[in-house]
Amino acid sequence: QARGVKRIFLAGLATDYCVAYSAEDAAKLGYQVVVIEDGCRGIGLPAEGGTTIDAAKRRLTAAGVAFLTSDALA
Repeated sequence: QARGVKRIFLAGLATDYCVAYSAEDAAKLGYQVVVIEDGCRGIGLPAEGGTTIDAAKRRLTAAGVAFLTSDALA
């Protein structure tokens, strides 16, 4: 933030764990966070209401994290 960063784009492994925790932390710190969905791969264990990927996406959406695909960046 001291360098003027306001928005963070995330991609990586695993969508439902590492990427999700990084996105949550960044959102709590006040950054605009965007997860590049096709730049991620999740583990996808069974969870209530779907998989751990579904649960992470619901949690992140509620935290204000946006999702897009890489073609939207072109």
